[in-house]
Amino acid sequence: MSLYPCEKSYPDAAFLKTMYPQSVTLLYEYISDAADKLEYEGSFMFDEYPDREVVLKFIGDIYARALPSIPSGDQPNSYLYELIAVMTINELIHRRMRKREF
Repeated sequence: MSLYPCEKSYPDAAFLKTMYPQSVTLLYEYISDAADKLEYEGSFMFDEYPDREVVLKFIGDIYARALPSIPSGDQPNSYLYELIAVMTINELIHRRMRKREF
């Protein structure tokens, strides 16, 4: 897991992320890999106001890729989608912050 700008001020953040449940760590890997592919000039990730529909499609694509790898357990799939959505938006926010710092 990479260090975000806030993690420079709080070096224990990376350590604390190691305490994520295994399923969340797996989701983060899907999200991080997908976000890596968006780090190019002109990407919607860096638009001043990213288009909602484009972001929701991006989240849906991650959900579709991750779903077969996640045990369903007691949580409904809508919960999993919402978790992926929050984690993805958080990842985009951190990458936008990182880009602005450089």
